[in-house]
Amino acid sequence: GHVSQNTGDTVFWAGQNSTSQLRVFSLPEGTGSYSWQDIDINSYTNTDYTSFAPDGTDWLQFMAGFPGDGIIGATRRQGDGWSELWLAWTAGRGGGFDHPHIQIVEIDTVNWTVINQWQIWNPDHAFAYPCLATNWDQEVGISLAWGGNVAYGGFAVGFLGDFVVWYSE
Repeated sequence: GHVSQNTGDTVFWAGQNSTSQLRVFSLPEGTGSYSWQDIDINSYTNTDYTSFAPDGTDWLQFMAGFPGDGIIGATRRQGDGWSELWLAWTAGRGGGFDHPHIQIVEIDTVNWTVINQWQIWNPDHAFAYPCLATNWDQEVGISLAWGGNVAYGGFAVGFLGDFVVWYSE
């Protein structure tokens, strides 16, 4: 996984032990040592990342190698007495999803429990390559790729919770 950025006094990174468990690493500033927590999540699919553009090209062909289901989105929300780590990655087709989609897990870093796990998906096209960031108002933004079926691969941005992503045409 990628190392989190702009996350205050602790840096985080994570990887999957399996499709139903994450290993989350943390390195508090100035300590010189890191620790980790294994966190159970809802299972997801990590096979078949195909998504075909209108000309028949698999625009997600690169997913079969790097990053696969690697956790490439990581950000932190925090306030007085609370801290959340949000992680995102691309999951494959299957398990009720007709196209590759994005899995997001919100983790309480005070007691290391899952707050929420949800997906960014659509029945008509794929979502992939998530990147997360938190602003000063503790809103989580996302950039991602989308495409397939009647759309070539493209780029979109939005705020998580709005259920809308914006793209140029």
